[in-house]
Amino acid sequence: MTKDWYYRTGDTQFGPVAKEELTLMLGQGKISLDDYVWKQGYETWIKARDAKDLFGNVAPPPPFIPEVKVPSIPEGRRTGLKVASVLMIVSAAIWAMITISQILYLAFEGANGILAFDAAWNLVWTVASLAIGIGIWKQRHWAYKWGITSSVIGVLWYGTAFFNGVSAMLFFAIIEVAIGVVLFANREYFNEKAVVTS
Repeated sequence: MTKDWYYRTGDTQFGPVAKEELTLMLGQGKISLDDYVWKQGYETWIKARDAKDLFGNVAPPPPFIPEVKVPSIPEGRRTGLKVASVLMIVSAAIWAMITISQILYLAFEGANGILAFDAAWNLVWTVASLAIGIGIWKQRHWAYKWGITSSVIGVLWYGTAFFNGVSAMLFFAIIEVAIGVVLFANREYFNEKAVVTS
């Protein structure tokens, strides 16, 4: 390897280095195509992108783009996210049991339009809650958005039912509040483009 290249980043000059070293530094993002290079035979410094004998007929490597990272999740917060996920999955399991009982009632007692609609709605809510719970466990950005949304809807829905005399709905309202609070408190760990490190 012939070390006959010089390069300049900012006001600082470096070199001599081999052509392969320059290519590697470019690929790692240590220098850019807009930094200046020079070697014996050049009249003046030129931008790396214009140095034909540096890259030949081959396109230069793409610039190095580091991954966006978020800090590790502290153990207490990781536990909180797991609790929110489990609560969402438990909620889905309870709604699955309610849905099954409604379907069985419909099968043995005959069609009832309101109960059929209720069973269909509960089935959708069951599947959505299960998917959101799994997504929260895996820290998916969409699960955060849908988890917060379903918590707000759940609190309004169950709260209304509770205040209309269905006391069992208080249990579901409390679960939804807990899920919403934990998710909101940990929103920075659901960055859409982040790579989560542990």
